[in-house]
Amino acid sequence: MGFGLLVLVLALIPRLSLLVRSGWLLEGDDSLSTLMALAIYDRRDLPIMLKNQTYAGAWEPYAMAAFFAVAGPSRWAAKLPELLASLGVVWATWLLTRSVAGSLAGRIAAVLAALAPPYTMVLGLKPWAAYTEVILFGTLCVHACIRLAFGPRERRGRWALWAGAAGGIAFWMHPIAAFYLVPGAAVVAGRLRSIPLLRGGALGLVGFLVAAAPVWLYNLQTGGATLQFIAAGSGGQTADRWQVFQAWWNADLPRALGLWNPWGATPRGLAIAAAAVFATAVVWAAVRRERFPRPLDAPLLVLVAVPVLVVLSGFGGPALNPWGFDATGRYAPPLWFALVPVLAAFLASLRAPNTRSTVVLPDPSLPSSRRGLLFGTLSTARSGRRVRASTGSDPAPLLREGSTGTVLPSPHGGDAGRSASGRAPRPFEAPPRSLAPLPFRPLIAFTLLSMVVASNLVGLSRTDPVQAFQSPYWPKLPVDNGPLLDALAARQVDAIWLNHWAAFPVMFDARVRGQPLIAYDWYDVQAGGIDRFPEYRLVVEGSPRAAFVLVTDEPRPELLDRLDELGVQAEVVRVPTYVVVIPTSRTVHPSEVTSALDYRY
Repeated sequence: MGFGLLVLVLALIPRLSLLVRSGWLLEGDDSLSTLMALAIYDRRDLPIMLKNQTYAGAWEPYAMAAFFAVAGPSRWAAKLPELLASLGVVWATWLLTRSVAGSLAGRIAAVLAALAPPYTMVLGLKPWAAYTEVILFGTLCVHACIRLAFGPRERRGRWALWAGAAGGIAFWMHPIAAFYLVPGAAVVAGRLRSIPLLRGGALGLVGFLVAAAPVWLYNLQTGGATLQFIAAGSGGQTADRWQVFQAWWNADLPRALGLWNPWGATPRGLAIAAAAVFATAVVWAAVRRERFPRPLDAPLLVLVAVPVLVVLSGFGGPALNPWGFDATGRYAPPLWFALVPVLAAFLASLRAPNTRSTVVLPDPSLPSSRRGLLFGTLSTARSGRRVRASTGSDPAPLLREGSTGTVLPSPHGGDAGRSASGRAPRPFEAPPRSLAPLPFRPLIAFTLLSMVVASNLVGLSRTDPVQAFQSPYWPKLPVDNGPLLDALAARQVDAIWLNHWAAFPVMFDARVRGQPLIAYDWYDVQAGGIDRFPEYRLVVEGSPRAAFVLVTDEPRPELLDRLDELGVQAEVVRVPTYVVVIPTSRTVHPSEVTSALDYRY
């Protein structure tokens, strides 16, 4: 309990600091979820997917609506579900790592997940779509697949059901669930000889189909919109795949791992040192193997699946956009939480091998179907095979799953022993050659861990929270919309023409204040953008005092010259970041001033 509380505090402090210092900023995509949540809260709508996105489940709107029902609409209530999901990812990463590498590695992983790199941490707090929740349920799916593949036979049905359910929920939330579904399925497929395929496969499929029920319902309503989107994914990737991979390698990968911070400089020396540690850990995990699969193969496969699926699917193409904005970084955070188990296992392996540890040998007198199956860094115990002992692992949590056998001291850490039947235990393999003299290995492990954590903390300390929570497509949103709302209320303006990146946050802030306001982005829609709220256009067009709101610091925006040409009188109000133009002699439709409403504003 003490360690868990410590990790909770470690995870909460930097996340809350970022949120508070940013003013709980909600950018355009975040605010789209808040507006959908208000519709649920008001009982006006029950969406299955996000607006105009046939592939992204409407998880955030429902979670936000639940908190609105308890505490009322507010920015912090809108952000709270994502904060809790971010903490859930820390727990899931600890759970997965403990299963594949033991309790020591699990504790190291918990610290690394709690103190994630700034880019990964910030994106984990943005409610623009269920990316954080996909990491949470995807990690739980992989964990269940490991239990299914390597666990006791009598509990495999339960783990198959849990794996399918977690995978189904993640699949409803977003197709990037494939980052976890494919590796989980690969690990299970590698153990088909020891898994009752009919029972395990059937239960897993049932869990998946039931948990992903919103997807099937939505596709019945839309004629298979999601399935068509997924089927066309690879075909829709028109960009050069090698260039997409290079963009991923040069931008998404270093951002996700904390080697590059777009909102504040990370010391180059720390970044290089951290990169060396990461590469060493991955190589160590890849070469220390006997056969496929091992439990540690699951996170390794996630590390491979992320770039492969991004490059092959249609999600990677926007990385090559001509404007240079970050269109694919949202798919990068799974990299960190897949690397953490591998890195933690590597650091735990540096623990001095003369530390007393325990392993479990199956009782040879029992039927083979009842012999204990060992998890983590212990090889599966079967007749005629040797068991590998790792001093950096603690199998105790896994033994509670029903393994049958005798707990024996490791020959590398103390006395030898005998099984319950009195037979001599099978020989252990010799431990790998020490990377350094034994007394210094724990110090090396602690130094490497401290270096990685220090790199992340330095990056966090240099991160500008306001810039970090801006939209990658439009980073001009002010922290406080209060002055704008005050100006509109004083002039009895309740309908405005405004670009949607600012319009959605302004509408939500107005609702929090109890101020009626509808905003619509006419220019973006007529230019081919997504019309997420077509009903709002009619409201603004019908308002006798519809105002134009520009986001600019120009002394005289082009719109004023255009109104002069039309002979229209207007009132101009300047508030921080915004210029409000209210036509007073007559209403003006944006089609009359299109050239003055372009993407500059």
